[in-house]
Amino acid sequence: MLLYVPSENLADGAAQYSSNGFFDVNNVPPWDIWAAFSERTLVSWVPTALVELAQKGIDVNPEGCIRWAD
Repeated sequence: MLLYVPSENLADGAAQYSSNGFFDVNNVPPWDIWAAFSERTLVSWVPTALVELAQKGIDVNPEGCIRWAD
């Protein structure tokens, strides 16, 4: 599961570039994988085929507003 915390977002566009557009310029994951929104955190399910793209975006996200759930 992927977590996105909008209040921690710097929207620098690095995740969008590194993930080939998996994340948008605001670090938001694609709407069609959203699963829930709880405690100011968007929870998304990432299909196995897209995990590598998501990881590339997470790797360059300095503020950590996108991350894997523990």
